[in-house]
Amino acid sequence: MRILLQDLRYAIRLLLKSPGFAIVAVLTLALGIGANTAIFSVLDSVLLRTLPVSHPEELAVVTDPDSHGSAFGGEGGERSLLAYSEYQYLRDHNEVFSHIFAADSQLPEVELTIGNASAYSQVHAERARVQLVSGEYFQTLGVEPAAGQVFTPEVDRARGGAPIAVISYAFWKQRFGLDPSALGRTIRIHNSSFEIAGVSPPGFFGETVGQAPDVWVPITMQDAIYPGRDLLTASPQGLLNQHIWLQVMGRLKPGITTAQANASLNVAFKHLIESLFGPGLTEAQRREFLDQRLKVQSAARGASTLHHEFGEPLKFLMALVGRMALGAEPGNVRWQVLRETLVLVLIGISIGVPTALAGTRLVRSMLFGLGFADPIVIVSAALLLALVAALAGFLPARRASRVDPIVALRHE
Repeated sequence: MRILLQDLRYAIRLLLKSPGFAIVAVLTLALGIGANTAIFSVLDSVLLRTLPVSHPEELAVVTDPDSHGSAFGGEGGERSLLAYSEYQYLRDHNEVFSHIFAADSQLPEVELTIGNASAYSQVHAERARVQLVSGEYFQTLGVEPAAGQVFTPEVDRARGGAPIAVISYAFWKQRFGLDPSALGRTIRIHNSSFEIAGVSPPGFFGETVGQAPDVWVPITMQDAIYPGRDLLTASPQGLLNQHIWLQVMGRLKPGITTAQANASLNVAFKHLIESLFGPGLTEAQRREFLDQRLKVQSAARGASTLHHEFGEPLKFLMALVGRMALGAEPGNVRWQVLRETLVLVLIGISIGVPTALAGTRLVRSMLFGLGFADPIVIVSAALLLALVAALAGFLPARRASRVDPIVALRHE
């Protein structure tokens, strides 16, 4: 250790003799480590990480995980989203899921007022992201509340009969300071009041990467979130006039594969489609609507508003900024180059890691509405990039050390 410290001090003195080179090398390393780590953290969140729920590998999505929003009417081919009546049919006529839920694929931002049952005027209104979900939402995902209780299938029984809400842990912390007395308080959305029944666990953002609801309310309270619209009642015109707006996920029963679930659910779905045909459909419409089918696939990584839009650009950015981590120049002697490289890497890490944390927080906030970053991902990526940078100095140093200086001088 004493010799190593002496060597490091000597390396620092040598670097100080070429301050321009040292500054450029340190900044290159810092930028490479910081940018690459930030991009990797976002890439990990968008494409690699599974949902922070119980046994995410058992989850399967019936709809297109990249599709979000709403549509009106029918569609042929693989279904992107489902109508509420279609979800109800699959809920009641499937043999492959132990639990199944529907969730609004949109995330409306509404005006919300926090208060108590008798004094709404005492607090000011604010904006919050609210998601409508069916009663088995939290049970399907295997999510236990941090406080209070979450929804049960009972909330699906009567339309407008479950004015309760579950708030996110982040919302609880920001708006209530983690005060347990928040349970039982009332929030008001438009003209409807909801009692806070529970709080989701820390780190839980829902089923969709890229969304972060502040409040979850039962889907049977749709009238309160979308006043003047009826998204729950099946259209009397059937396929031609339905609201398509729901992501549908289920938890596979033990031993059931996604392929088996796909075959079984499509049999039930085809039966539903055929039962909805009306006498007014043309032959072309019949062919199109009979082609409608589900595509059951793994939901271990959740649905996403970002997979399709940002997946490839993030991979490109990862490859691009990865080249920036190779910033150390080779020297004339192997070990001395390694010592100088080590000094540069240590300085680069000391600058790059805070840069990565700040950059990750900024990018995640812009894309996801989330500000936190996984410190394990940050540190792991930084160490990996530091290793790459060290190798960038070691390999040319090794090659240079094999050159006989006498022979080299003779050639000169």
